Amino acid sequence: MSNFPRTAHTFNYPRYLKALQSVSARAQSDVLYQRFIEALVARADETKAPLRLLEIGAGRGDQMQRILDDMATHDTAVHYTALEPQSENRAVTESVAEAYATPPHTVTVQPTSLLDVTTGDEISYDAIVARSVLDLMPLHEALTTIEALIPENGLLYAPLTFAMGTKLAPYPSARTASTEHKIASIYHNSVYQKTELEDGAYPPQEIVHWANKRNARVAMRGSDWVIAPSKKTYVQDEAYALQSILAFMHDEAEQLDTIPHPDLDSWWATRMRMLHNNTLIYTANQFDLLIQFD
Repeated sequence: MSNFPRTAHTFNYPRYLKALQSVSARAQSDVLYQRFIEALVARADETKAPLRLLEIGAGRGDQMQRILDDMATHDTAVHYTALEPQSENRAVTESVAEAYATPPHTVTVQPTSLLDVTTGDEISYDAIVARSVLDLMPLHEALTTIEALIPENGLLYAPLTFAMGTKLAPYPSARTASTEHKIASIYHNSVYQKTELEDGAYPPQEIVHWANKRNARVAMRGSDWVIAPSKKTYVQDEAYALQSILAFMHDEAEQLDTIPHPDLDSWWATRMRMLHNNTLIYTANQFDLLIQFD
């Protein structure tokens, strides 16, 4: 059916995250990020103490690296704690941490997930960073933990939070499009299962609703992922990122086993031909969120 069957794709988590770096850099709102940095500097000026930052799911450490670079330009000391449960990613994050763990900064990497973090009156952070991660865990439980870790005037910065919108182009045959609609529904349902949200809810909007119930200030900006060829080629290793996303979708559908295997194989073959011919376009609807508690 295809010269590149599903079994030919090997997933490498660090490579996948590295391939997404350019995608995320284009998508992430610079305006909202700068507002986050300004708020951090203002809080440091107010407290006259090193900032305590917690990042959830630090991945390869590129968000941490950007924040620490910007804090250095403002002569702002930071005690940075990065949580990364995945050992293959954590090895990369630790190498970044070593390069930045020089006075006045301290940087530690922990093999912990957010829901395993101990909460209490003596444990708090000036800001929590959650990039591309709150749509991968029980959301309301995660927000309860975050609330326990943020004091008054604290910040939650959650860029690239998935909003359940996946689109692929160009349009294939009608039959393949019908199969793709079913695959996308299964893929999105897997997010509902991870977040424990009801069908039809969206993680970014749920976070905004949660913040408004607490009378927090909320800023929200669109930050869609876009992977599209230009001059008949993909940027850097973005084709691998897209191939991995298609594999995620395929595997969720295969595991549920409600789509006939010939239809699933035909969909994979069609989209692989487009990808390898440098014509496939992918978008994912996402939002950046900055929440400030007064």
